[in-house]
Amino acid sequence: MVHSFHIGHSYSDRNVKIFPHSAKGEYDDPYDLMSTANALMHPSQYGLSGPGLNGPHLNYLGWLPMDRIFYFGRDGRQNHKIRVSSLSVPHKNTMHWLLIMIPYDRDDPENVFTVELRTPIMHDSGIKQASIIIHRISQIGSSYYSIIITHSNEFYELTEGTEWVHFIDYDSTGKYQFIRLSVVKINLTEHYADLKIISTFDPVSVPWFSIKTSV
Repeated sequence: MVHSFHIGHSYSDRNVKIFPHSAKGEYDDPYDLMSTANALMHPSQYGLSGPGLNGPHLNYLGWLPMDRIFYFGRDGRQNHKIRVSSLSVPHKNTMHWLLIMIPYDRDDPENVFTVELRTPIMHDSGIKQASIIIHRISQIGSSYYSIIITHSNEFYELTEGTEWVHFIDYDSTGKYQFIRLSVVKINLTEHYADLKIISTFDPVSVPWFSIKTSV
């Protein structure tokens, strides 16, 4: 049914084929309904159920309140401490940010990393533990797709006390631009997480390789 909303399958960044005729990484987002048959489902009265849709798909459908989506860097700051509420809980029962969007592509502001909290409750009861999940939105052809980011040992999750670092490119001074996300605390009882995010990405900075090429 969700395909009728113009939502495609979800992907991972792993070099795997889940089904014989699927593309690389296709159906490999266990935190999204659009990877059904390979997602974190749970038994229900009517058979296997869940999980919910991931943050990028919820945002695409307009099912996240705009005033609870945090677009990192819009205020000019490179360092934020942010509290996010779980997407697994009805929005009316939470009060913090629901989705964080972190730009990484100077040529296309629609290409972003997204950050969400998922907790083992309701439609997400098949999830094993409360975790921060990161997706990369990338344009492929004329469409945009969500790609879940994997970490060491091919884990999809960031838990309390862990961090993720992504290097983007050299800036005009020859230094690497980077994104660093640290999971400071996860409160399972109240379904929120405290994060610290640093991003030195500058969309107007000329890449170092462009300067060297023009010289």
